[in-house]
Amino acid sequence: MKNYLKLLRYVKAYKGYAAMNIICNMLSVVFSLFSLTMVAPFLNVLFSQNQTYTQMPWSFSIKVLLNNFNYFLSHYVEVHGKIPALTYICGLVVVMFFLKNLFRYLGMYFISPIRNGVVRDLRNKMYSKILNLPLTYFSEERKGDLMSRMTSDVQEIEWSIMQSLEVIFREPLTVILFLGTMVFMSPQLSLFVLFFCRLQDC
Repeated sequence: MKNYLKLLRYVKAYKGYAAMNIICNMLSVVFSLFSLTMVAPFLNVLFSQNQTYTQMPWSFSIKVLLNNFNYFLSHYVEVHGKIPALTYICGLVVVMFFLKNLFRYLGMYFISPIRNGVVRDLRNKMYSKILNLPLTYFSEERKGDLMSRMTSDVQEIEWSIMQSLEVIFREPLTVILFLGTMVFMSPQLSLFVLFFCRLQDC
């Protein structure tokens, strides 16, 4: 863990790229949530015959947002019909998936300068260290070991340690948002799924 924290010090020089990577990953998770979980409410409004929706006063609440969106969608179905409404829903889902993949790509785009920059800084520091070492050090150490540390070991840091930086910010947010949405949509079913998965692990 100490070595990992030492590596994080090199990321300070690339704080701007790190911030953009975090923002893009957060937006990617949000659009991924909407693209997958919002299809069911849309189809419920489209194919339900008895359920009616009334407009509620706007507030910062998921329940209010879903209800008002369902209200406008049901009104759109009444005015234009189900086929145009279904086309509108399909287009909206496509846009959501496009935005999710776009911000996922941008997250990978902004993590690349961090990864390459940290590896370059490590190699420059190792090169400066080797130049300052006495000649007796090179007579005692194997040349292959030195070359391996400069190339493959640093490359391993690039693909393992630095790649985990992106996972630290993206995966917890993904779990929290998706789990919260599951509980909001159906607490009983969510508890059943969690309990069933726990039994499977046992």
